[in-house]
Amino acid sequence: ELMRTLDDETVADTLEELDSDEAADILEEIEEERASDILEEMNPDAAADIMADLDQEKADKLLSLMDYEESEDVRELLSYSRDSAGGMMTNDFIFLPAHLEAAEALRQIRAMEEQPEFVDYLYVAGPGTERVIGVASLRDVVFCPDRATPLDRIMEHDLVSVHPTTPSKEAAALLTAYGLRALPVLDDDGIMLGIIT
Repeated sequence: ELMRTLDDETVADTLEELDSDEAADILEEIEEERASDILEEMNPDAAADIMADLDQEKADKLLSLMDYEESEDVRELLSYSRDSAGGMMTNDFIFLPAHLEAAEALRQIRAMEEQPEFVDYLYVAGPGTERVIGVASLRDVVFCPDRATPLDRIMEHDLVSVHPTTPSKEAAALLTAYGLRALPVLDDDGIMLGIIT
């Protein structure tokens, strides 16, 4: 009853704070069209966790009602085992080309239509590729003395990362061991798939 009185964004925020099985129970009681709108308002990783707790038929129906781009993000996350790095990650992160100057990088982040929830790190792509070659902290970019400095001169080149099939306990141990706020998940070709926060 309470969920029916709230707007979609507020319901999405509320469901993200619940255990995924409790959120799934609530979502089951909401009309499918509205439920798909609520899922679109959620972070893809939270939506995927809830969808994994729905029965397959209901999950497929809700995915089919969602906007294509939003549903693809969720489908990608659902393809990984829950106890793997891929199952823990979110595919909502900032990825910018290495040649971009600090000032332009900040302009692009501000201009993003939907800003990611986690913006502590900027992942940097190699020239003309989708491969990640380093990571820059947003703090270092913001406080860079020369705004014309390209990201490849600000970033850290030694990137600690995991594969999507890495067990979740191993990924969590790496986050702790290195004191990271996020851990990138890369495929076999070094393509960035997501981050674990």
